[in-house]
Amino acid sequence: MMVETILASVVVSVATSVDELVVLTTVFAYAERRKAVGQVYVGQLISQAVLLTISLLAAFGIAIISQKGIGLLGILPIVLGIRILLGGDEEDEAEEIANRLGSRASFTVAVALIAIAGGSEELAVFTPFLGSLARPDLVVALVTLVLLVPVWCRIAQRIASIRRIQGWITRYQRIFMPVVFIGLGAFVIVDSGLLDVFA
Repeated sequence: MMVETILASVVVSVATSVDELVVLTTVFAYAERRKAVGQVYVGQLISQAVLLTISLLAAFGIAIISQKGIGLLGILPIVLGIRILLGGDEEDEAEEIANRLGSRASFTVAVALIAIAGGSEELAVFTPFLGSLARPDLVVALVTLVLLVPVWCRIAQRIASIRRIQGWITRYQRIFMPVVFIGLGAFVIVDSGLLDVFA
């Protein structure tokens, strides 16, 4: 049963992580430039812990945040995207972009918040998955999902380190990063049903 739980957890991780590789690769592309790669790993682990905690609480009937509440988190990547877009004339300055995302001390938090903001899909999948497991299997699933975070980070880091991809992102990051972040935020807001409140 443990092997089945591990395999199921891997499938769940793949299903919820593949679409986030673009955002994660983008973050790694300039994190390499500012020597902040470790902070991306830590930020992703923090976001996974938060998403798993919320999913567990929801699975056992302690809903602390609604789907529309998750939609409000979509505002964060939109704000970051706009800040980068309006950042000035130094189009090729990775340091300038990094400063606009936050100081070195808060970069880990910024990475975590971006990942949490894009985590509505994880919540939708994690909650029923975790809720269906018996306690021993639940522990195995949680450990597996946490251990897979560095694996996904490493994949994104490797993609970002490919010279052609890194050069392309660096060259066009003033345009590319706002598009990625604003697009992510818009998707989170629309997907959460938050706009239905104003309909």
